[in-house]
Amino acid sequence: MDIASYAYQNNTELTQFTVPRGTRVIGERAFEGCSAMREISLPETLEQIGPCAFADCASLEKADLPDSVQLMAPLVFKGCSNLRRVHLPSGLTQIRGWTFEQCRSLREVELPTFLKELDVGVFINCRSLTELKLPRGLETIREHAFEGCTGLSELRIPDSVQTIRRGAFWGCSGLQSVTLPAVLSHKGNDLFEGCTGLSEIKLTDPSVQAAEKMFLSTSKFEDKVFLAAGLVGPSLRSSMLEEYIARYAMQALKLLADQFNDAMFVKVLTLPTVTETVNQKFDELFEYVSRRNNMKIKAILMEYRQNRIGYNHADDEFEL
Repeated sequence: MDIASYAYQNNTELTQFTVPRGTRVIGERAFEGCSAMREISLPETLEQIGPCAFADCASLEKADLPDSVQLMAPLVFKGCSNLRRVHLPSGLTQIRGWTFEQCRSLREVELPTFLKELDVGVFINCRSLTELKLPRGLETIREHAFEGCTGLSELRIPDSVQTIRRGAFWGCSGLQSVTLPAVLSHKGNDLFEGCTGLSEIKLTDPSVQAAEKMFLSTSKFEDKVFLAAGLVGPSLRSSMLEEYIARYAMQALKLLADQFNDAMFVKVLTLPTVTETVNQKFDELFEYVSRRNNMKIKAILMEYRQNRIGYNHADDEFEL
């Protein structure tokens, strides 16, 4: 027994639905656009859910998928803007692309124990998601998997992960700390693009050797800056990373100002290895930040000028 593709598409009178026991497949877009449906009950016989099956069900608040489900197609819950809680089948090994895209109210997701892969854009713009425990067997995080998850402040990626693709954490502006596997077979560029609150990057292996190996495996300047500045701290001192930041101090600070990452900006600005360069080229840096109208970092620099260099500019009281 199946529920055919498009069976109830755009039925705005449905407020709840019980899928009959014996149903094995819910077809493509079967309940898409059922905007009044608050509740869906799924049987233990269900095995497959088609693409966009519950997309744009704007009133749906929770979804408990039985463990019998073996396959979920992409975009299953896309645009379910009121969806708050999801239980996924324990045996599911892959969450397909854009499954929870624009689920802006999603707060709680219980990920399957045997999950191996988070596909492209799985949690795009799930901005209410504040905590997510990734299973130990996870191996792959694909492009933009957590893009726009602004509610996440901390994320720990387990050692089992071998691949993190480009822009996986793009726009996670609330992310302050992330723990990465010490060894990655494939690491995409721009992992932390738009992570304006990020100031700390840790590895599952906290040794200096692991940090330097991760740094050396990175080629793009922006990513090297984020790694070097994020990894260095009270619990990890590396002459290699600190010398790199010192060598490119002005470029790094301008980059962080451009990305409005005031937390990382302050961290680099106050490193002892960059003090001489910053003091010598302070006016250049201040002018650069001023031209970009970055008022928060401008205020940081004015405070630095007063406390570290030891003078106030005549126009400081009018600057902000």
